[in-house]
Amino acid sequence: NDFAARADWCVADDFSKANHAPVASVVEGNNISAKAGEKIILTAKATDPDGDKISYKWWRYFEADTYQDDKRDKPALQDVKGKIVDFPTMEFTLNHVRELLPNEKIDVIKLNGANSQKVSFTVPADAKVGDTIHIILEVQDNGKHNLKHYQRVIVTVK
Repeated sequence: NDFAARADWCVADDFSKANHAPVASVVEGNNISAKAGEKIILTAKATDPDGDKISYKWWRYFEADTYQDDKRDKPALQDVKGKIVDFPTMEFTLNHVRELLPNEKIDVIKLNGANSQKVSFTVPADAKVGDTIHIILEVQDNGKHNLKHYQRVIVTVK
């Protein structure tokens, strides 16, 4: 969509005749410190240069976290280039995958209001000082080609 919008910019004779990506930020900032067990509330601030309607989506980028949902030793990753894998029972890292252990937990932090302007969650009680939790704000417009803007928030446990 981004490429298609850029192509439209090349042929549009006026700024208003092409779609432009929304701009987003997080009111509370991009780097937050919190204690284990603390409730976090994040608020999105977004505008669209074309006046398009904006939708919000928050998600945890657990692959980038240093906080581990499951503390057990994990088996090695396996190369899966060109193979089809069953997503609900696998953990992905680029072109590598491994089967989850029985009862293994990943991405267990519940995001309340994940499809709204404001999201909240609780830092896990077992998080250690220095652990990080990465939360992504995804903002999308409803203009031609539905353009998006992303903002990452890193919560560091203190």
